Amino acid sequence: MKSINFVVLGDASVAGEFGKKGSVSDMTFYERKSSDKIFAFIVPSSFPEKVQPLVQAIALSEYAIVNVKAIDKSLGEQIVALNEMKMEKGFIIANGMDDDVRKIIKSTVLEKYELVTLDELKQKIENIADISVDGPVKTLIDAAFEVKGVGTVALGVVRRGTMKKHDELELFPQRKVVQVRSIQMHDDDVEEAVSPARVGVALKGTVADEISRGDVIAAKDSMKTGNELKIKFGKSAFYKGTIEPSSSYHLCVGLQIKPVRINGDIFVADKPFAYETGERCLVLDLNSPMRIAGSGIVL
Repeated sequence: MKSINFVVLGDASVAGEFGKKGSVSDMTFYERKSSDKIFAFIVPSSFPEKVQPLVQAIALSEYAIVNVKAIDKSLGEQIVALNEMKMEKGFIIANGMDDDVRKIIKSTVLEKYELVTLDELKQKIENIADISVDGPVKTLIDAAFEVKGVGTVALGVVRRGTMKKHDELELFPQRKVVQVRSIQMHDDDVEEAVSPARVGVALKGTVADEISRGDVIAAKDSMKTGNELKIKFGKSAFYKGTIEPSSSYHLCVGLQIKPVRINGDIFVADKPFAYETGERCLVLDLNSPMRIAGSGIVL
């Protein structure tokens, strides 16, 4: 069973056209299953009040759907986030504003997106290719809780590799060994889940209170952990502030978002990150009108 995950931006009410509403928090999930694919449509429902769910919803997805009903500040911040996170595959429903949309996406990765109508997109989604990444398994966790009779369950997306029942993996950044007791996809039990499957995983060796959004379940010793990250950072052209060592910023790596201090190319956090060399990251300035300050690569 193949999996495809979309982040839905702009006027996100369109998500209900593609799937049935599931879990609701600061991100709302809509899901649908066809004969051979499971589709997830992720809406950052607390945006624009909070920018964190926006970047996390993008990090959970391979494709973007941008439904343009108004060209405003919120749309602009979404475009900057997509651009800085290099989300190069997507669709824009322009709703008759094609020329205006082309102007605002100029010189961004959204120039690669296909402008479509809603009906056209519904047809295209049925035949869209899944984007699977091979390698040591890596799953980003967005929620965890206890289930009576089952135990600790974590929800997330397998961003790389294949997770298998009975796998012995590692929870990062805690560096704690866990065992996969069972896996569900779209409420069905499965023996394995291939990237980029959205999964519910029953775990042995940890409890929900030990797991936070952004934690990673991955192959043993496949991730680095630490409070200090060396990053090749580039400021966004749309961010008008100046990066100051005395100012407060937040660093986003995967789904992890933590306060950091910046000293040159060294980013220092109070709590450890789980990361990989070469991983793309995002820097937020929550006190700025444009909260996406820029992006970088972990060295």
